[in-house]
Amino acid sequence: MDTVVEESAKEALPDLKDSFDHESLMKYWKMYSDQAKKDGKIQLSTTMNINTPTIHENYQIELLIDNPAQHEFFQEEKSELVNFLRKSLNNYTLNVYVKLDDSVKSGEVAYTNKEKYQKMVEKNPGLDDFRKQLGLELEL
Repeated sequence: MDTVVEESAKEALPDLKDSFDHESLMKYWKMYSDQAKKDGKIQLSTTMNINTPTIHENYQIELLIDNPAQHEFFQEEKSELVNFLRKSLNNYTLNVYVKLDDSVKSGEVAYTNKEKYQKMVEKNPGLDDFRKQLGLELEL
């Protein structure tokens, strides 16, 4: 029975697989994000703007997310996004999958201001140099 459903689902999708690049993907990604914001889906729009997708083999698009709540919310909205991207890019083989950042999985989440600042410096060491150049002191 499941095989019949899978076959009919495959038949329903056009056999289109146009090639696309990251720039084209980002054009439609931003378009969808902007529309989501207009529709009041602020959390979706924010997630799409903060996290940049990457394209892998066979048009598999990966979105790395930091927050488990964002992950859950994005999963709920994913099918509409995939349909939009498939139509816009004329590629019905593309798929979007969400991956939770490993540092979040392992419990390396920063809670205090000091921990947050240290995490930011780990990601961008120039931040501490910039703070020092401006003569700023930390109030942690």
